Amino acid sequence: MKSLKNRPIILGTLILTFSGFLTRGIGFLFRILSSRILGAEKMGLYQLSAPILALSYSLCAGGFHTAVSKTVAERTAKEDSHPIHILLASVLLALPLSLLVSAGIFVSASFLATTILLEPALAPYLKILAWSIPLSSLHACTNGYFYGIKKSQIPAVSQVMEQTGRIGFICIGYFLLRKDFLNLMFYGIMFGEGFALLFNLFYINPPLFSPSVFHGKKGDLKSILKIAVPTGANRLSLNLMQSFEAIVLPNSLRLFGYSRENALSIYGTLTGMALPFLLFPNALTMSLSTILLPEISKKQASNETAYLKQTIRKSILFSLFLGMTFSFLFLIGGQTIGEVSFHNPLAGKCIAILALSCPFLYINTTLSGILQGMGKIVSMYLVNLLSLGSRIAFVIFLVPKFGLQAYFAGLYLSQALQSLLYLRLLYLPVH
Repeated sequence: MKSLKNRPIILGTLILTFSGFLTRGIGFLFRILSSRILGAEKMGLYQLSAPILALSYSLCAGGFHTAVSKTVAERTAKEDSHPIHILLASVLLALPLSLLVSAGIFVSASFLATTILLEPALAPYLKILAWSIPLSSLHACTNGYFYGIKKSQIPAVSQVMEQTGRIGFICIGYFLLRKDFLNLMFYGIMFGEGFALLFNLFYINPPLFSPSVFHGKKGDLKSILKIAVPTGANRLSLNLMQSFEAIVLPNSLRLFGYSRENALSIYGTLTGMALPFLLFPNALTMSLSTILLPEISKKQASNETAYLKQTIRKSILFSLFLGMTFSFLFLIGGQTIGEVSFHNPLAGKCIAILALSCPFLYINTTLSGILQGMGKIVSMYLVNLLSLGSRIAFVIFLVPKFGLQAYFAGLYLSQALQSLLYLRLLYLPVH
């Protein structure tokens, strides 16, 4: 029997899963605490800032994370002894971009809050959020580097430190210094990202900005841009659509007949309580997806076709089994989970109704890592565009007439469609 050291996918997945469950466990306890302190309406207000953060991450971090992880893995497969040059190239590209985006959000916070998010009260919080963007961008680049060189334990610990640093900062500020809780939640994002980034930088050897690192290959910037641009454009456009959905959904609920306060409370319950609980076990498939991306890139570069086929099949079957298991558990226990955890019957009802979406949610996460590792970024983008577009159509045209049930139906349809089309993309390469 092979040891875990000889099975990098299993070992890396276990390490990331442990850290993922730990951070999500801590996060859920904190989410329960924050939902009780803030209430559903303020929780909804906090969740409305998520589109801005997601868009910023897509533009300044997501594409670079994938590009560094994939390129470093390919270089190490070809025995390139200086993958650190790839990391430096990504930082030189990502840092100026993230500073520009950060400044743009800070200056236009009032416009974004009033005109785009339709919640003027968010303006001062968006200014705080802007400061976290350069930190999250650099954090993503360094994480991608460690995944590429198969040192997943470092970003795993960094993930825990980001979560504990953020929550610790908020709790100290609220319980000891008596500061505003919602204000602290936005400052906490910045503190957590900075804390985790410092930890990653400590383990980079040679140091990132040492003179020897600057003598990289001329093609490093081009290699990063070749992957980061389409990946970032993909994520950015999809997050624009998700942001549009997040803005339109509360308004569609108002058109159905809810008051502004009730619509915001329902939105906060759905996105801040129910959906995160459904995605809690997805820490395992998220870890698997993160490890699969550089591993598949490396094996593709080495032309190990048989290994690729076996790995893909096992990963898909495992994700399907995990999704079906938790689907059953949430179906029979979702109502109780929502009421006990959040003291919110609607949260429990949402968990139970959406339980059957777990197989689709979990398998899509795994397939995403596989397809990115295979370089099928453009095809993935088209699938994601179609899937998300179908859900948004439900939000715009059916939620005002049929309420929250229409949103549930749209979510099921979009996730199932995404799964089927992802599998179709894999059909020819695998068989």
